[in-house]
Amino acid sequence: TAATLSLPTLTLNTLTLSRPNGVTLTGNLNITNKVIFSNGILSTGSNQVNYLSTALTPLESNSSYTNGTSVMLARNINTGSIYFLNCNISSGTDNLGNVTITRYTGNQGITTIGSNQSIKSKWDITATTQPSSGRNITYEWLPIFDNNHNFGTSNRAQMLSSTDNGTTWLNVGNLVDPT
Repeated sequence: TAATLSLPTLTLNTLTLSRPNGVTLTGNLNITNKVIFSNGILSTGSNQVNYLSTALTPLESNSSYTNGTSVMLARNINTGSIYFLNCNISSGTDNLGNVTITRYTGNQGITTIGSNQSIKSKWDITATTQPSSGRNITYEWLPIFDNNHNFGTSNRAQMLSSTDNGTTWLNVGNLVDPT
């Protein structure tokens, strides 16, 4: 089988990932249209995949996905909604202005609080204006990022939120079965 392919800093309209040994970034990858995940893992290392304002959200699977940092660069959402990088922000009455979504997956996505570890996905959402009326946000992740939690009725999940870059974490809602 062929070795892993390394990609330097690059801007592409479309990337089709069909490489069983995957692709590793040695620089940032900028996407103007889409990434087609067919086979293999796109590993970012210390780099990131930037989805420019014209790009579509990637459709990943347990066998082909991004392991590392993906960023939806700023988009003017205003009062509308958006679904990108497995993050769904509902519409609302407040104008959010520009919104950036950064998703970390794999080991970069793990948050440890005490002896507890999160799933292998986390998101940072930045808006020009914070909504005074709030917005409903839902997150999705691939089962491969469950981090061996074996979710179900006896093993539920708790959503946490931090507004100070992870120094303080607050519970959001109740324990849920995310399956």
